[in-house]
Amino acid sequence: MNTVVELVIENFREFTGKKFVGILYPVIMLVNDKYTGEVVPKVLEINVRDCDPGAQAKLPRLESDILDISMAVINKELDDIEITFKNEYSVAVCAVSGALRGREGLKPGYPADHYTNQPITGIEDALKEGLIYANGISSDYTTTGGRVLTAVGKGKTLEEAREKAYSTISKINFPGMRYRKTIGLDLD
Repeated sequence: MNTVVELVIENFREFTGKKFVGILYPVIMLVNDKYTGEVVPKVLEINVRDCDPGAQAKLPRLESDILDISMAVINKELDDIEITFKNEYSVAVCAVSGALRGREGLKPGYPADHYTNQPITGIEDALKEGLIYANGISSDYTTTGGRVLTAVGKGKTLEEAREKAYSTISKINFPGMRYRKTIGLDLD
């Protein structure tokens, strides 16, 4: 907070003459400083909204009304409300359009150029296991974007939530489908 968020808010006020009101979502990677060996935050990007996978992991746990939270932010009354979350874990795993060879040749996949209109199977079975957020899916279950869907698993432990997320996503398939296998590992 001290190293990134507070500085961004202070500089926003200094440069614009206005107080920042809203959601600030810095994407931060912790890295070892090459000179000191200390773990330090490095900013990858800053959004003024929550990111899709981040929100998709958090919102299933949210007990408070998001409209009340949003109004409190707008009215500068955030200190007056209590924001509560369910006492459980959730893990979100994004499936993206990966490398695929087609009529136009090889496309490397998201976040670069990728094919769309790829048929998606297994969503109905996956919904029996966990939550699915459609990020780039048409109504006829074909891909429309690079970040296609997010599978979310919930559980009493991180491992249980992780197992459910990966069990959910394992039931889904589309040509070129790719997702990280390390979400939820090595967390302290």
